[in-house]
Amino acid sequence: MNAEIIEFLEKSINDDSVQKIAVQLRENKITALTIRQCYLNDKALWNILRGVSKTTQLLQLALSVGILNSPNRVQILSSCLSANRSLSSLSIHGSELGDSGMKVLLKNLLRHPGLVSLDVGDCKLGDVGVNYIKELLPGRANRRGMSYLDCSTSFSVPIRRLLLMDGPTSSWP
Repeated sequence: MNAEIIEFLEKSINDDSVQKIAVQLRENKITALTIRQCYLNDKALWNILRGVSKTTQLLQLALSVGILNSPNRVQILSSCLSANRSLSSLSIHGSELGDSGMKVLLKNLLRHPGLVSLDVGDCKLGDVGVNYIKELLPGRANRRGMSYLDCSTSFSVPIRRLLLMDGPTSSWP
């Protein structure tokens, strides 16, 4: 089976495209899906993420720059993550996540068996969000943790402090 990489960048995604994506996801024909700075309504996002929750082949999902722009959309993604088991990489860079959105996602991020890469850069996270992200680091909660975590310009606490919360290490300057 030939799996596809699908990208939508800076466009409006119509109902036909949404249906095609959802079908391809359910038929396990997509390995990477990027939706960045696009317009789609809540129903369209729900249809796409319902497909994500059913696929066993999708490895990378990027919903970046304005896609997760409401608490409802964050909740839709969280529900999707509770059912999906194939993702290894999730990028929600540039989302209106905030600390409360990170809290909504945290439970399902912690339970996801294969997720090793997370991009929450520019997601308006504060100190509380840092404490949630701490739980995703390796060695926490008896899980292997993230191999790659991007939090660029997301919070008021420097990333060095986040990574060194248990004490200094010689591997970080």
